[in-house]
Amino acid sequence: MILSVGADFLGTWVSPVEFSADYSTNRKVSKDKAEMSRHIQIESMPSITGYKADTRISVKPSEELSSLVDILNVVTGAGAAKNAKVAKAAEELKSAGAGNALVVCGVNSADAQVIVNAINNALGSYGSTITWDRPYNTKQGSDKAIVQLAEGLNNGSVKAVLFLDSNPAYSSPVKGLAEAIKKAELSVSFANRADETAQLCKYVCPDNHWLESWNDLEPKAGVYNTVQPTISKLFDTRPIQETLLKWSGKSGSYYDFIQKYWENNIYGKQTKYSGFWAFWDNAVHDGEIVVDASGSAASFDGASVSASVSNLSAYVATLGDAQVRLYESVAIGDGSWGDNPFLQELPDSVSKVAWGNFIAVNPRWYVKNGYNIDPDFKEKRYAVAKLTVGGESIELPVVGVPGTPEGTFGVALGYGRTSPNHSDLQVGANAFKLLAKSGDSFNTISKASIAKTEATDLVAITQTHFNITLQDLGGVKTRKTVKETTLKEYAKNPAAGNEDRAHIMEEMVTLYYEHTKPGHHWTMVIDLNSCDGCGACVVACNVENNVPVVGKDQVIRAREMHWLRIDRYYTGEADNPDVVFQPMLCQHCDNAPCENVCPVAATNHSSEGMNQMAYNRCIGTRYCANNCPYKVRRFNWYDYQQADAFDKRYGTSNDQNVASEYLGLHEPLTRMVLNPDVTVRSRGVMEKCSFCAQRLQAAKLEAKKDGRLLADGDATVACQTACASGAIVFGDRNDKTSAVAKLFSDERTFGVIEEIHTMPNVLYQTQVRNRDEVKKYDIIDYYHES
Repeated sequence: MILSVGADFLGTWVSPVEFSADYSTNRKVSKDKAEMSRHIQIESMPSITGYKADTRISVKPSEELSSLVDILNVVTGAGAAKNAKVAKAAEELKSAGAGNALVVCGVNSADAQVIVNAINNALGSYGSTITWDRPYNTKQGSDKAIVQLAEGLNNGSVKAVLFLDSNPAYSSPVKGLAEAIKKAELSVSFANRADETAQLCKYVCPDNHWLESWNDLEPKAGVYNTVQPTISKLFDTRPIQETLLKWSGKSGSYYDFIQKYWENNIYGKQTKYSGFWAFWDNAVHDGEIVVDASGSAASFDGASVSASVSNLSAYVATLGDAQVRLYESVAIGDGSWGDNPFLQELPDSVSKVAWGNFIAVNPRWYVKNGYNIDPDFKEKRYAVAKLTVGGESIELPVVGVPGTPEGTFGVALGYGRTSPNHSDLQVGANAFKLLAKSGDSFNTISKASIAKTEATDLVAITQTHFNITLQDLGGVKTRKTVKETTLKEYAKNPAAGNEDRAHIMEEMVTLYYEHTKPGHHWTMVIDLNSCDGCGACVVACNVENNVPVVGKDQVIRAREMHWLRIDRYYTGEADNPDVVFQPMLCQHCDNAPCENVCPVAATNHSSEGMNQMAYNRCIGTRYCANNCPYKVRRFNWYDYQQADAFDKRYGTSNDQNVASEYLGLHEPLTRMVLNPDVTVRSRGVMEKCSFCAQRLQAAKLEAKKDGRLLADGDATVACQTACASGAIVFGDRNDKTSAVAKLFSDERTFGVIEEIHTMPNVLYQTQVRNRDEVKKYDIIDYYHES
């Protein structure tokens, strides 16, 4: 059993890619394995981890802190919990049995973490669900140290400072730090771009990009990784390690230094390879060597628990009714990659907002306080509010996010960058200055006040339909776009939640002829139980297939070009809904409605079951998009990638203003990001998922060179490769031994609106939640309630 208090471990906490893979392992169910872990999330700001939980308990930020004390009291028998749902969760922890439970917390407070340690100790988690053999070497930053740096620079005790992979002038809430950096006698930044801190330093010695350098790292004890350059240097830069070697008077390259270090310090820790060169060649080839490791085992010291409980309780008492919860978005994180347009254009998993941050509030509070100025989302215009914490204020648009408690205001960090060299990337407001100091830490939970301004702002939100339950002439209807069930029901019936599919398949009749697929029949199955909506597949698809970035203005106009999107649906209670994430791409229908309406036969069906696009035949009628029930076809309005241009500065003559204003790929350097194996589309054509046809062809050629048949797993698509949770399975359905063929006939598998007989080749598996509660379906429409 996992209980998380404000820790978005699938999105941003510690090691989310690793945790997503591990988490999904115990969340995959089948007829042979009708069991899964139990996950409870206590949080104030909705996150993808909370939305994936079996039970999500929505509380105010102060209650995140007080719930830790309550859980400790229940688990140790020292008292009771004030919140009934928290009390029930604590009782479940106790009943899970010694060594079968884990509690994690994302609150940046030493007192909160001490209490979590005490809870895990009482549950017997140490040595079972928590081990010491491979401690993490990441996340070693210190709030206390940055305060001491500022003090030392101001009083002259610190005379020199070097900045590597850090940008405290932007991300630190320490007042006056920028001026303090200027006082240093020597200040050097190794940033490979002119970030906010580099602009303050006396010297900038730009480091290579990590794809241009040799490097090594040990992210976890005993896990050693090698990094080798894949491209030549683009600019006049030098690896920081070689800079430091030269400054220290040593000669030789950093590659030689790494190799010698591994020979002297790592080679002897393993027994698999008997010679160093065999060891080194494999380390470089595989990128990783794992050796036995044992962290320093620790014993729990409960001496400080009572003091931490007192400190935390005292801080909770100061928070008042209006509270802010600062968090990192899955796409932008702490802002280090805020100048990456692919990530800026990735819609936030929870809110579906791209290109900037906002103030997340409870939707009912949103309506009650007069922020509902565009209830039908036609204009995508939002009211702007001023949020103040400890004398510092920011102004941002206010967006209603279901699952946010009343009196809670959530703001994402990582936005408001001033250094990116394109104005389109300087979006949002810097919320780091709202971090409040508590002890030696900067707390993400603070007392706040909010005031509505007269201003409004357009928000690039990509999904404005919310729930799958609607009021119609026939009463309350639940659309079967996504399907859900509980583990208890699934154990009794593998088709639970998907019972209607048998009737749908029986009733299918068609006037279309059947496509023959003598060779391959490419098919995809997506497990809704494993998908956490992180969006890695979306970015992977963009980069692999040269999908253009269109910018904030075009996203507001609903012209985003993503071939793959993550739809998010709400079900259940209105104030604390359940959520299902559903990746939606071209369904490659065997009876594709788009194919028979194209007047020039630009969209056609292949002999391998794929819906194809002949770009040079497309004349942009958009009949196919109108006829697609899944709305997964994208019309290319502008020459974003200079496909038609002769002048490198601009697009075609009709696009000059757009090309000069938006983030297009119009320069030789930026065009290096394009995949040479994929066509760059011109304006005026329809685009959509191709099942990464170039990857399929490459896999066929490799098999042909080897003189063998294509095996299951040889051909993979970009979204599948990027999915840490393994939610996407792709393969040849004609190969009856393939994983996708077996999933295609599984009782959990269904097609979206397949009752209209499109016969999609992308199917989904029912979401299963490990809980006993009976689901209530409400109509979630806050924005038209009186």
